[in-house]
Amino acid sequence: MISQYGWYRREELKPMKPVSDAQQQLQQLMHYRDNLVADRASYEARVNELKGQLGDKLPAQIVASSEYIMEVLSVEIKEAQKAIEQVIENDKGLKVNYDLVKSVKGIGFVTAVHMLIATENFSRFSTARKFACYAGVAPFEHTSGSSIRGRTKVSQLANKKIKSLLTLAAICAVKHDPELKAKHAQKIGEGKAKMSVLNMIRFKLIERVFAVIKRQSPYILSEAA
Repeated sequence: MISQYGWYRREELKPMKPVSDAQQQLQQLMHYRDNLVADRASYEARVNELKGQLGDKLPAQIVASSEYIMEVLSVEIKEAQKAIEQVIENDKGLKVNYDLVKSVKGIGFVTAVHMLIATENFSRFSTARKFACYAGVAPFEHTSGSSIRGRTKVSQLANKKIKSLLTLAAICAVKHDPELKAKHAQKIGEGKAKMSVLNMIRFKLIERVFAVIKRQSPYILSEAA
């Protein structure tokens, strides 16, 4: 049945292109780095919790061992990042788009790499709106026929990792981008919900990223107050 469906729709269907070896390496290395970061955070939270509960009664061996493991993990995280940067440096297509994405204020190393992975180096999504839907950022209205019910909400079927990273990027952008800082203050002053305004900033960052990729030139930060 699947074969017949493919034959009947052969004029419309487009074959999927396998990701490059560089993109596969990027995905595997970034996943490895994310796990290292999570492990370090877990050890840090655990030892802090024990310190809070036991205070001076916490055995020094536990503290020393935990700190040693966290130090080793920190070194490994740095090594993983170097390996990721080397993969990007060795692939012209990845390198160009990586630098373009990072030119957008608020987008750092982690967010840029995850966007490269999720978009398959910006070949998977044709528009910023489509990627925003994938990331759970684009709002959808609750509709029934021609009526609209309730406030707009974002899709729950989203890449939560990307959404989380875009949230951090939006917070950073509001602090360091004069235009977005002013827009954020304006919307908050109008009584808009904070998360709604933050979602607007996330979507604006996605639009900027896709714009610089499309025109293949870096984003120029506005000096507007």
